[in-house]
Amino acid sequence: EGVPQNDDIAVKWFTLAAAQGNADAQCQLGQLYYTGSGVRKNDMRAVEWLTKAAEQCHVDAQYELGSIYCRPFGLVADDNGSFGDEDSDVPWNNETALKWFTLAGKQGNADAQYMLGMHYAFGQGVPQSDDKAAAWFFLSGDNENAEAQFELGHHYAHGKGVTQSDKQSLRWYTLSAKQGHTTSQYQLGRMYQTGTRVLKDYQKALEWYTEAAELGQSEAQLRLGEMYTQVAGVPKNYDAAFKWFTLAADQGDCIAQCELGQMYSNGRGVPQNDIGAVKWYTKAAEEGNPDAQCLLGDSYYHGRGVLKDYVQAYMWYDLSSGDGSHEGHQNKE
Repeated sequence: EGVPQNDDIAVKWFTLAAAQGNADAQCQLGQLYYTGSGVRKNDMRAVEWLTKAAEQCHVDAQYELGSIYCRPFGLVADDNGSFGDEDSDVPWNNETALKWFTLAGKQGNADAQYMLGMHYAFGQGVPQSDDKAAAWFFLSGDNENAEAQFELGHHYAHGKGVTQSDKQSLRWYTLSAKQGHTTSQYQLGRMYQTGTRVLKDYQKALEWYTEAAELGQSEAQLRLGEMYTQVAGVPKNYDAAFKWFTLAADQGDCIAQCELGQMYSNGRGVPQNDIGAVKWYTKAAEEGNPDAQCLLGDSYYHGRGVLKDYVQAYMWYDLSSGDGSHEGHQNKE
């Protein structure tokens, strides 16, 4: 700040200060070694400097150490007990991760408190406990951690570790969403669209979906497209639907890809173009979407956007019927 950014010079001065026992410098130096900024990336050196700072009760260093040692949640061990390749030279260690997260959490670090809640929620390194997970999420959420607030919304919605409460679920989801947490924004959109735990309100659904969609959340982009084309009570807007389906489709959402193909086929929100329809049907069909497989079969059967090819038509109808499409099964016959 006030001078040109230069990681090499930063490393020099951090090293001098760290060698004299300055905990802030030790933490900063550890982070630079871990990210490879201004120095060659060296995870072991990172841990060495972060540990020096953490042992002086430096809360950020304690949290960083916990993060380095923490195994990603939800991984399932293979038959050999391995969790796959690790990105760091420092082996995952639940006990060590919990040690540092606990020390940081007790100092009020909201991110560490959230991570402790996740350890209890998954039973990773500790006995699974929804009650203890919720307790840590409360501390973190009160410290404005958006992830913890989302978890509290989920816990209240399903009565996990807390007494079920629609009101409290809505409160915590909203707090999280207002911080830009896209999953919370999407969840609120779904709640207001379907009338789950709140009064149905399409306008609020559109508002929350739009918040999430503008931040790149593909499910919200898909739902916006659907609302503008399929939901009674929402004025049809094919231009907006085309925009949102395209953004979701570009992120690989196969339902949006299929919807986009139909918009090209029907000339809604875009000039009619059978070749464009086949392009998007194909992308969705190759991802296993049965509706797209059936529609792609139709394209080959009738020669729309592709050369007529009964063998290809039969193949896609067959795949569609196998994936659960009744229409595909009928067309195959």
